[in-house]
Amino acid sequence: MSAMMSLSVTQKKKIRKDLINSKMLKFSDELMKILAVIAEYPFLKDFENDLQELKKSYKAKLEEISINDIDYEQHKYIANITESEYMQKLFELKSKIFIQKDRYLSVISKYEISKNIKRIEEYFKDENNELEIFIELVRKIDMKEADRISSLKHPIEFKIKEAKVTYLKLFNTTLIKDEIQSNMNEFDYMEKEKVKIFLSQKMIDKKSYREFMHKHYLNQQNQELHTIQKSFETLGYSFDEDIKENILQYISTKDDEYKIAIRVVDSQVSLVFTRLIKRGMTLSQYEKAKDIQKAKEWCSNFENIKKVMLQNGLNIDENARLEPTLESIRYEEVDDIMVEGELLLSTTYKKYN
Repeated sequence: MSAMMSLSVTQKKKIRKDLINSKMLKFSDELMKILAVIAEYPFLKDFENDLQELKKSYKAKLEEISINDIDYEQHKYIANITESEYMQKLFELKSKIFIQKDRYLSVISKYEISKNIKRIEEYFKDENNELEIFIELVRKIDMKEADRISSLKHPIEFKIKEAKVTYLKLFNTTLIKDEIQSNMNEFDYMEKEKVKIFLSQKMIDKKSYREFMHKHYLNQQNQELHTIQKSFETLGYSFDEDIKENILQYISTKDDEYKIAIRVVDSQVSLVFTRLIKRGMTLSQYEKAKDIQKAKEWCSNFENIKKVMLQNGLNIDENARLEPTLESIRYEEVDDIMVEGELLLSTTYKKYN
């Protein structure tokens, strides 16, 4: 007791200050060890603020202790609860940090992500690198594992996704190049110049390629339609209008009362012999017999049509071919008909399904 009474207030304040500094130094030493880990693994940087806030809070708590709470004989606080409380908080934070670091390292070890990302970069530098080797590297990346670590807020999450996206682009590029090679004979000169550019690319933009192929198929379709029309015109037939895809149209015959209804869908040609009749007209037995005869004449000429179309590279599926009967003739009611160049009625064709 006498030792305590011999100390002045100034001396007590100095001892208190030294005690605070020693405890803060001890706390800071532990803090620096943790910050060194964070410096090594930048994805843990978000913890820096939590650690600094804890240090600031600890110092403020120590500052609240008065000179009367000190055992001056042993130079220590009488109640040491504050130190225990904040060292425990520091330990809890340290545990969280090291758990996340270990999870990070386990993913790195399991999938060799660092090595894979390096190989990705090398792939784009090495002209001789085989695509299949790279694909095999990143194919094993487990996206479920990536989802589990997505809350860690570190680069590995993005690296995994980056690797997966790159893999998919390269994999699609492989498929596209295979498709181009298998269809090479179908491209015209200008298209072949374009596909040469695609084949030279390490990664083909899927959207650009699909747009190119869409134009190719449209051009191919238009060429096929043009060939079909020319095939008929070579034999003396004429179209009421230029042929189009999936639209019912008519091919004129020598007799204006008879036409061939034609529809082309996905290169499949449907032809139906058609008789035009005035709306409300009733056909006699003679007229019906005449229609069957006209249909037979058309069918006899069909072999010539088939031959010309085959010469032009167009195949005809005859599975649905019907021999001329009254039931196989299609009748189309119209308001008026052109006969031998004289307009009797203004024709409007009723389209059938």
